[in-house]
Amino acid sequence: MSRIMLYCLGEVTMIAPRQHPYVLYLEWQGFYANDSLPEPEIVVREKTVLDANQSARERGIVVGMTVQEARNVVPEVVRRTWKEEDYVQRQRSWLDLCLPFTHRIEPLDGHIAAFDLSDHPRPLEIVERLMEELVAAVGLPLRFGAARSKWIARLAARGHGLEGGFDCGFLDALPIEDLLPIRVEHRERLAFLGYRKIGDVARLPLGVLKGQFGEAGWWIAQAAKGSLADPVVPCYPADCLASGFVFDGAPETEATLRNGFGVIAGELAEGLADRNVVGKRVYLTLWHEDGDRTVLERTFARPISTERDVMNALQSMLPVPPEKPIERLSVALLDLRKARRVQLDVEDRRSRTDAEESLGAAVTNVRTVFGEKAVQRGSEVVVPRWLRVRRAYRDAFGWAWV
Repeated sequence: MSRIMLYCLGEVTMIAPRQHPYVLYLEWQGFYANDSLPEPEIVVREKTVLDANQSARERGIVVGMTVQEARNVVPEVVRRTWKEEDYVQRQRSWLDLCLPFTHRIEPLDGHIAAFDLSDHPRPLEIVERLMEELVAAVGLPLRFGAARSKWIARLAARGHGLEGGFDCGFLDALPIEDLLPIRVEHRERLAFLGYRKIGDVARLPLGVLKGQFGEAGWWIAQAAKGSLADPVVPCYPADCLASGFVFDGAPETEATLRNGFGVIAGELAEGLADRNVVGKRVYLTLWHEDGDRTVLERTFARPISTERDVMNALQSMLPVPPEKPIERLSVALLDLRKARRVQLDVEDRRSRTDAEESLGAAVTNVRTVFGEKAVQRGSEVVVPRWLRVRRAYRDAFGWAWV
C-alpha cells in the first residue's frame, strides 16, 4: 500500500515520503519552427533562437544562438517572433495525451514538461507506452530522461535515457555550469576557483565549501553528489485534485477495493476542505497487472465535497467485479470551483445548558488570547438607536422608510 502525492490548483498540498522517486523529463524538438518551409526559419524569444526548422539546422544554426549569430551563419534566415498565445493550444493537446498516465504534470515550457511517476509500480513500462503514444500523435522527435530529481532528469535527457539518470555518477564529467540548482554566481565562482567539473566539487570537503560559500556550501555539496531534491510541482490541469492507491497484490475481495477507495476518498476530501472547493467531474484510472489500463470518466449532477461524496462517486463508477485484476487506482477531480459554505449553527445538538457552557468557555478562551472585541455573541451586539426606531416603526405600522 502506498499513499501518493496530493495536489490541488497547481500547488502541492500534501507529500507523502517516498523511497524511490521517479521523475520523467520530456522535451520536443522542432516544436515551434515549420519544417515544411524550404527556406531557413528561426523562432526567436528574447533575442535568442528558441527553435529552427530543418533547413536552418542543416545550414549550421543551432538552438541557443543569438539572433546576430544566426544571421552571421545564414544572412537570409527568416525570423519569426515567439508569441505564447500561438502555442497554448498545441501545448495543451500534447499534455492532455499524458493525463491517462498521470495527473502529476509540471509544464516547464510549451515544449517541455516534467512528470512524477513515483506511485506507479512499474514506471519504466508506463514511460515507454506514454512516449510511444506521444510520438505517434505529435510526430516530432522527443528528447527524454529520467532520474530521482527534476534537474538530473533534464541532464539525463542529453543521452542517458530512462535508466542512466539514476546513477548520479554521470554528473562527475559534466561542466560546473550544469549544476542547475545552484545560483549562477556560485557556479561562476566555482569555475573561477578552478573547479571546472561537477565531480571536482563533489570531492571537496564540506568545510571547504562552507568556508567559501557559507551555508550555501551545504546545498552545493548535496547538488554535486546528486542528492539535492527537485520534485515535480504539479500544475496541469490547473483546476485539479488527484490521489491514488497501490495495492499489495491484486485485490481479491470487494472489501479490499473499498479500503483503497477509502484512502483516496479521505485524501481528496481533505484537499477539497483545505482549498474550500468542490468538484463534479471524476477521472478514474484502473491499472491492471498486465500493464493495461481502464479509464473511466463521469460528471456528477451534485457537487462532490465530502469523503462520503467521493466514496459514493468511486463506487458508482467501478464495475463490480472488475473485468481484470487491479494493481493501482488513480483518481482525479477536475473542473474544481469554489464552494459556497453556510454556517448553519454555532451550537451543537446537546442540551441547551451544556451547549451554553461549552460556547461560553470557547468565547472566553478566544477573548483571553485575542482581546475582548475579537468575538461577540449576537445578543451582545449593540444595535444603533436609529435602527431600533426604524424596526419599531415597521413593527407598529407594517412598513418602513426607504
